[in-house]
Amino acid sequence: MAPAADNVSSTEPAATKLSPSPAPCLLVARPRLLAQLDAIPGQRLGLLVAPAGFGKSIVLAQWYQRLTDTNRARAAWLTLDHHDAEPTVFVRNLLAACARGGLVGKSGVDVLDAPTGAPPHLQLTALINALDGAGAPAVLILDDWQAVAGTAIDGLAGWLVSRLPRQTGLVIAGRERPRIGAAGLQARGEALVIDATPLRFSVQETETLLGGATAAARELHARCEGWPIAIGMGARGVGDGGAACCTRAPSREQLSALLAEEVLATVPETLRATLPAMGLIERFNSHLLDALVGDGLGLDIIEALRSRELFLVRLDDEGRWYRFDHLFREFLRERAAALGKNQVKALHHRAAHWFQAQGLLAEALEHALLAGDRHELAAWAEDAGGWRFGLAGHMEVLQRVLDALDPEQVERHPRLWLGEIYVLAKHGDIPTASARYARLQAQLGVYHGDDAPLARRVLDGEIAIIGCLLGRYADLPADESAVRTLETMAQNAPPGEHVLHATRCNLLSALYLELGRLEEAVRIGERAISAYRAMGSAYGENFIYYHQGRACLAQGRLRDAEVLYLEGERTALKCFGPGSDLSAIAAAYLAETAYQRNDLDAAARYADIALPHIERFDSWADVFVAAYLTRANLLRLSEGLPEALACIDRAISTALFRNLPRLRMMAELHRLQLYLHSGQPQLAITSAQSLALDSVAADPKTQPRLRHAVELCRARMELAIEDASSAATRLQTLRAKLLGEGRIRCAMEAEIVLASALATLGEQKEAVAVLDHTLVRAMFQGWRRVFIDEGEALLPLLRRCLQDGHGDRRNALRDRFVLELLGAMDHDREARLPVEPSPLTARERELLLLLGQGLSNKEIASDTGLTTNTVKFHLKNLYAKLGVGSRRTAVREALRRGLVP
Repeated sequence: MAPAADNVSSTEPAATKLSPSPAPCLLVARPRLLAQLDAIPGQRLGLLVAPAGFGKSIVLAQWYQRLTDTNRARAAWLTLDHHDAEPTVFVRNLLAACARGGLVGKSGVDVLDAPTGAPPHLQLTALINALDGAGAPAVLILDDWQAVAGTAIDGLAGWLVSRLPRQTGLVIAGRERPRIGAAGLQARGEALVIDATPLRFSVQETETLLGGATAAARELHARCEGWPIAIGMGARGVGDGGAACCTRAPSREQLSALLAEEVLATVPETLRATLPAMGLIERFNSHLLDALVGDGLGLDIIEALRSRELFLVRLDDEGRWYRFDHLFREFLRERAAALGKNQVKALHHRAAHWFQAQGLLAEALEHALLAGDRHELAAWAEDAGGWRFGLAGHMEVLQRVLDALDPEQVERHPRLWLGEIYVLAKHGDIPTASARYARLQAQLGVYHGDDAPLARRVLDGEIAIIGCLLGRYADLPADESAVRTLETMAQNAPPGEHVLHATRCNLLSALYLELGRLEEAVRIGERAISAYRAMGSAYGENFIYYHQGRACLAQGRLRDAEVLYLEGERTALKCFGPGSDLSAIAAAYLAETAYQRNDLDAAARYADIALPHIERFDSWADVFVAAYLTRANLLRLSEGLPEALACIDRAISTALFRNLPRLRMMAELHRLQLYLHSGQPQLAITSAQSLALDSVAADPKTQPRLRHAVELCRARMELAIEDASSAATRLQTLRAKLLGEGRIRCAMEAEIVLASALATLGEQKEAVAVLDHTLVRAMFQGWRRVFIDEGEALLPLLRRCLQDGHGDRRNALRDRFVLELLGAMDHDREARLPVEPSPLTARERELLLLLGQGLSNKEIASDTGLTTNTVKFHLKNLYAKLGVGSRRTAVREALRRGLVP
């Protein structure tokens, strides 16, 4: 009787081993991977190595079907299991697969009929000769390699792949790399390796699986990081019954079962024991793993993970740092809970000390928080710089550190105490921040002078900086003494103090801006950017773009301001994401510039992003002013005056809550302007009586921009009560002052109102000259709404500018700009009128008659004196009323209804 092994080896393999399993119902074509696999018949080896659920078998099944359908190459398929770890069984089944795939001819049949006891290498030699004799391209596909990994089959496969004919390729798919000399083949260009990275679904593939490009598809893709099986489970809504489940990843229970059964079950016990501890850390390298699980094991662990592609994401080109996929790490963290609370704390403690020793203080503090080491936490937070640590972009960690400590612990660490004051100010709790700052000064003493030790002088500088920051958040008037302190501080800051230098320049930029030293604000901002880049702080750098943008806006350089805001937005989105404070601040400022360009859709989009966020989190008065006033203007145009006034009330509530008096006054002034623009001067006059505008203007502590806004509002009120002479005098004085300071934006507003005042006084020539000067300056920067918002009062003067612009003094660019403004004003006026379904307006009946004559939009505009855009606007309303979509059908429908003769 033959030995048992021979009995097993002589058994024919199951047919299911010799062809791919039927494709699952959720199948996505993956042409980019199939194109890579197509190159394998010209190479010796192809490897697909990834954890469970990455679609290796599905991709290979698609490729196998593609090869057989197109006759590109003959293909043999063998799905491996643990029985194939026996060499004789492996060879027998491989030969059977080759016979079924038609890879061998008569000699191949002879090989299959060879005596069972023939050595495996002899049988493989016969197979190689048969493949070589066939001459046609061929592929041998071995799936589920992990079933035989680490056995004698490694050696057989290595021997086979080194001797295969050139036109034959071997493809191996599994959860770990076979030990068959693939690295040498890859170095010689004779092997293709596809690991987990290209096997992940792309966003487009996820969208295809879910039936289209949707936010739900993108959210699911990001959550699962392209892991195909998790995306497939989410798409099917397993266990939750419905398409709505595609908006989230599979449940914890589903993933835990999958990962436990399909992943951990195949991992060696020594590696499996270390994985839960690794789930406690965000990223790791071999040295950190040495500290966590034992010296000398780190490199072995990483090599074992890499050989299995075990949800490993490489974070640098050198391969020093790695992390796990988010879902796999969550799974491991849940399993780490079984280690016990004390062991988990001990692991966090070790990680904290390792990160602290490497100078990676953010991660050290994270793990110290989780370990509950409060004394070390306070000391390390002080070492990290306290407030500097927050300024470097770690505000959330700093807040959590402060929440974990008692006030007494904080007060023993000056920079951490300054960090507490900074956080309070950023969150709008100005009273508490001010009280804590006063206590710190009382406890530490105030400025010690130039003869103090260097360390103390540096700390004094930091205390002064936080005081200035507190003043900015409290919206206190710019103080020349604070400016001088910051200007002289450079002498006391030692070289390399990038944080101190960057923050000092940042604050000076903001103070120069407020004091009207606009060019200096831009210049010192450049120095701040250089310092922030030297310290690697995109967070601090971002603020400078906004300061510089405000300076450019004040100078009338609308285009330059928008470029700076867009750069700030780009940096914020790249470094901190769309939900960050900095991206919301960028949106507030971009809403303002878009509105001034008359891009109302963009302005509305940005305002919708900005307001909800800055109301809840971090901001300062200028940001609120830009966001609220822009939103109020948009609401006046789209919803009407009541909604705009409600937005003003909302701004005032924020001002009261955050103790921002300038925001409140700017909002009240804008309320008056809304009344005037809406043709309700009496309401403006009544409201103005409670604001004490004269005393605000006379107060030396009033910020320059607010004072200018008050003066402009006083002039508007004088015009409203028909005192044009006083208004003109006030505006001429204000204009001269603003031009002298380089505040071109405010000067343009003053000039526009001055032109109206001069026209009211009958000084038409002077009025046109002033307005013409403003138009020429505004058109090159794209300022539009400063004119459009004046409405009916400015129309006669704009038309007069066109009339006076003929002959030698004609300015074609200016005329085109004026026509654009007139069209926009016409559009605004028409948009505010209630739309009646019937009958047609006189203008619409006129346009219908011209349409009936076959005139183009341009010809209609010429005949009616309207702009082409206004004609398009009227026609759009006309088509909507008639329920038609073209010129011809509009005329036909109007005649049918008897709406035109």
